[in-house]
Amino acid sequence: MPPLLLITLLACALGAALLVLRYDLHEREPWWMLLLTAAVAFGAMALLGPVESATLRFLHPQPPWPAWLIAIVAGVQEESARFMLVCVIAVLVPRHFNDPMDGIVYGSIAGLGMAVEESISFVRGDAVSGMLLPGTEYVRLAGHLVLGGIATAGLGFVRVRGARALPAAVLSLGAAVVLHVLWDWVAFDQLLGGRRDWHTPAAAALMVAGFLLYGACVVRAEAASRALFARADCARSLHGWPFRAGTPRGR
Repeated sequence: MPPLLLITLLACALGAALLVLRYDLHEREPWWMLLLTAAVAFGAMALLGPVESATLRFLHPQPPWPAWLIAIVAGVQEESARFMLVCVIAVLVPRHFNDPMDGIVYGSIAGLGMAVEESISFVRGDAVSGMLLPGTEYVRLAGHLVLGGIATAGLGFVRVRGARALPAAVLSLGAAVVLHVLWDWVAFDQLLGGRRDWHTPAAAALMVAGFLLYGACVVRAEAASRALFARADCARSLHGWPFRAGTPRGR
């Protein structure tokens, strides 16, 4: 992979991570936990490639594989992997997973780690050596971030509220899987069968739906986090940049 392309990709991923941290207002996560999450997710994505290929060969021994099957395998396995990674974090390091916002934060960072690995796998060779960053890679970073945050949003509430929040965890994971499968179906249907009139509006609708759902999860989790950790005079808010001065309760 060309060095300039790799540097640009990592810089974009870092910028996206900083935007995610903007939402972590009241009980902030240590940088090393976030870096570790991204690194483990990167490695998990590298392992998922062969696993997805093996699954496709098992389900459909004779290629070419239909777009809908590729989409289902990728969507289910990748979102499940993100979900399981954040579950492991919640179980092994509960001290750092004690905030309703933590599901979104760790899931989004895991999504970024997986996106970077996937981009490095897809963007290789001299054909892109003169490019700064192909447009599809921006979409990949944003897509994995958003889907990762949605998939694990409910886990933040489970950690705080217990079994009462399990339906939220199931719904958030299910929503991410559905969005991922539909997005990949549109993408692979276009790749394998050529562009059709419905591809562009379908992709646009899925992007809007994903960002709206992600935003709704962030707003709901921030409100619950504020109720748990913020002092009455805390001025930190989701609105505005930079944040106004405020003093959340410490760890």
